[in-house]
Amino acid sequence: MRTSKVIQELFLDICTEFIEKRLGQNPGIIRQPGLGSIQIEMVSPEGGGRICWFDDMDFKWVETSQEFTSWAILGDGNVYVRNPQDVSGDDDLFIPVNHPREVAELLYLFVQPPAAFISDMSESHFVKLGKIADPYALIQTGKKWRALDLSRLPEDTPADFHVALGLNLTQNWKRLVQDGKFESWRFAERWPDFIGTLPDAAPLLRGGYVYMKDQCFGHGLHFLAGKADLTDPFLPTLFSPSRDDISMLYLHEFLNYDKDANHQLQSAFSEENDLGMIHSMLKKVSVTLPVNFNDQILLIIQNKLLRDRVLQQAENLVFNRTFYRNFAPRYLAAAQALSRMVEATIRFS
Repeated sequence: MRTSKVIQELFLDICTEFIEKRLGQNPGIIRQPGLGSIQIEMVSPEGGGRICWFDDMDFKWVETSQEFTSWAILGDGNVYVRNPQDVSGDDDLFIPVNHPREVAELLYLFVQPPAAFISDMSESHFVKLGKIADPYALIQTGKKWRALDLSRLPEDTPADFHVALGLNLTQNWKRLVQDGKFESWRFAERWPDFIGTLPDAAPLLRGGYVYMKDQCFGHGLHFLAGKADLTDPFLPTLFSPSRDDISMLYLHEFLNYDKDANHQLQSAFSEENDLGMIHSMLKKVSVTLPVNFNDQILLIIQNKLLRDRVLQQAENLVFNRTFYRNFAPRYLAAAQALSRMVEATIRFS
């Protein structure tokens, strides 16, 4: 089976687990082998009532006369939420999601009463990353992976291992080579007894997020499926969520796109940092988010839908030009407006 197919099937397997855990029941999941998707015919608010739908023209949620939505969850992370009132499908919500646990959070939002969508957003507060997720170093042993808890290093951690791991996570290639060539695949060879005592990373990989210096957060299903690139000389870091009242859908988006948070993450993996400093700086990364769990999900979904709307309109602007008319002044004005919007967004991100 192709790598992408294996990972997509694994994505859907874990989706089902997280959906049942988050909702406390199976909401009627239909899974047909080989289709690469999950179908849920009826998702209704708990206790009954009507659903809310996103109006992308007025950029707000509105209550409808419909009492349920229908869902299609694809193995590549794309989620389609259908409003059965709209038989054309033009009104479907397309929401790309990058982790199985985030699909469960999205579904959880849509079983809330209308008030969860149309009430005022709760105030924001600050939480340190160390209070939200626990960092682990992933160490390969063949095609499998073991997890070292960076916040609770074993007392028998070898001193030279401690140094080598810090050099590897910060991707300090020059010192890695000078100090003994500690590429990712050499750790199990060099310290087999110590690494052999570390726990299997598979349970953490099912719900955790993998991060490497200069890369974005993402799921670790390719590691779990034994499909990771074993020639990469650098080891990844795994963040395992430790709280159910913090939306990982929100955290994922925030850490990838917030300028200050991203800078703090990059600083933690600076080449001059040792393993202790990496952990210390990671747990201090500041996360700004709404107090209310539902609002955390709602805010990110709105941002994703708005982003899709802006990209769609920008594409229409570029490709729908009538070739025999001169729209250059209009195009220039639109391009300048988009540039100002982007600049303002970057300044305040």
